[in-house]
Amino acid sequence: VANKLRPVDDAEIASLFPSLMPPSSPFNGTVTANQSIATCDFAIADLRRAGKLVDGTINDAVLAITAGALRRYMAGHGGIPDRPLLVSAPVSWRTGKETERWANQVWMLFLPIPTHLSDPLARLRYARQSALTAKANWDRVPGHLLRRASALMPSLILGPSVKVMARLPGRLTPKMYNVAVSNVKGPREIPVHGGAQMERYIVYGFLPPGCGLLLGGQSLGDRMVISATTCVDLVPDYQQLPALMQE
Repeated sequence: VANKLRPVDDAEIASLFPSLMPPSSPFNGTVTANQSIATCDFAIADLRRAGKLVDGTINDAVLAITAGALRRYMAGHGGIPDRPLLVSAPVSWRTGKETERWANQVWMLFLPIPTHLSDPLARLRYARQSALTAKANWDRVPGHLLRRASALMPSLILGPSVKVMARLPGRLTPKMYNVAVSNVKGPREIPVHGGAQMERYIVYGFLPPGCGLLLGGQSLGDRMVISATTCVDLVPDYQQLPALMQE
């Protein structure tokens, strides 16, 4: 409806939530407390060079690499869905005018990643377009509406409901997306404390009900460690993921 009514000169509008029914994947089900982590170390220069193949960014490269690795993993664990997996990615809504400097100011973007494509360059192009579309939609949403919407989520109701969802059987657990993916630009200069340099920055994320895999990274100097926080009961061969991402 929005596209039918939009002025001719305006860009086409896409949904903030691309699909109400994400495809089935081995990363979704009942999330337990049996969790672990595996890490993969990349040079920022390599990620930047990959992104530039399609006039893209480091973020586009990370999404394409993630899609390729998950595709290879799914090939040996139940098969590859014919539709792209749906990922959630955090986005900042900071304006610089907040009175509280240190509180989290984030929302979630939902975007498809090209796990259904076999060609690496096609995956990179798809990832770039998917990210551009999601960001364009985000830029069109008035920030004050999101802040008001978030205020309507009372913690007294949200907390117990999450506990209930965590105890549901896997087939009954609500599934909004397949995998969480996050990468953040960190400090270029290596922090030093007491004469010791920080060597690695590792993200250890939390897993919500229904989603057993989070891939998160933050750059440090000229490197980025991407870590896979996994529910081992859902993703038993999670230790394969770093090698698959490097490939």
